[in-house]
Amino acid sequence: MSSQAAIPSVLIVEDERLVAKDLQRSLKDMGYDPFAIAASADEAIACASAKRPDVVLMDIRIKGQADGISTAAVLKEKFQVIVIFLTAHSNTAILDRAKRTEPSGYLLKPVREDELRSAMEVALYKRELEHSRQILRACEQRSLSICDNVPMPIGYFDRSGQLQFGNRAFRATCALDSERQESDRQLELAYVPDADSSGSVIGTYALGFDVTQREMLITELHQARVDLETILDNVPASVTSWSKDLTNRFANRAAELEFRMRRDEMHGRHMEHVLGDRRFGALQPVIQSVLAGLRCTHDPINSSIDNASPFSRESYIPDLRDGTVVGFHVVSTDVTEPRDKEYRRTPPDRLPPGAER
Repeated sequence: MSSQAAIPSVLIVEDERLVAKDLQRSLKDMGYDPFAIAASADEAIACASAKRPDVVLMDIRIKGQADGISTAAVLKEKFQVIVIFLTAHSNTAILDRAKRTEPSGYLLKPVREDELRSAMEVALYKRELEHSRQILRACEQRSLSICDNVPMPIGYFDRSGQLQFGNRAFRATCALDSERQESDRQLELAYVPDADSSGSVIGTYALGFDVTQREMLITELHQARVDLETILDNVPASVTSWSKDLTNRFANRAAELEFRMRRDEMHGRHMEHVLGDRRFGALQPVIQSVLAGLRCTHDPINSSIDNASPFSRESYIPDLRDGTVVGFHVVSTDVTEPRDKEYRRTPPDRLPPGAER
């Protein structure tokens, strides 16, 4: 801000020329800009139109039909100026009429310089204070308008739990609750403490988040998982899923039978603990390949405790997310019966070593 703009301007409305000149000199000495002197209402309005003053020193009794009080009312309405009345009389009726114009103060004639200085400082301070209040009110109004157009409920409660503010969404939500109307919306509330500069809690913000879609998705995902597990539990194959660190993520019912371990016991266990050292060691080449993103097939011979030798075919399928391997799935199918039929059709001299009919 420039120094010229910072100098408050003053219009003196006084029909006694000597008094007006004395006021003008005093104001200049105090650092103000008493740019004009007017003796009547018409002159005052003309001077204010030419240069809008910050402060008007207004004598209550001036020349013309309009007195200082009615002239002050016009100037305040048109130019939003600060008015300080000058009067030689303290007539109660006149002062009561002057109060309706909401002046900044009164000065009795003859005006003392120290009183003039104090009146000017107080008047300009009140103007700055009112200006700051207008800015705050405008900011508050904008904030309220923004809050009212936010689709989430926002409320504020004081320390005693009394509601001090609620935006449109909050009021609508409370209205629904009070009328006990049914709504498909599901809200999740978050409470945020409001603390002053010393850290003492003076209130609480209540924020409502519409989680209807999220809850619907969770329900749908849960149902999809249940459906998938039901399907996988009824397929004639052992199905397991493993993370990249080789810990178990899923096992179906057939896998429980294969590994003789409940799925909740299997979950989170390392593959070596589930398969055993010997079988895990034999699978290392296959595991390395599937973790490299390759789909593999492995045909082990599983010797069981009942001396049967069932054959199985294991498919290792990489689990890719955005081109990165995050784990793999294993589908193990019992192929003992087709392999037995194949062996029975194979001449004895062409059987693999160790195979018997």
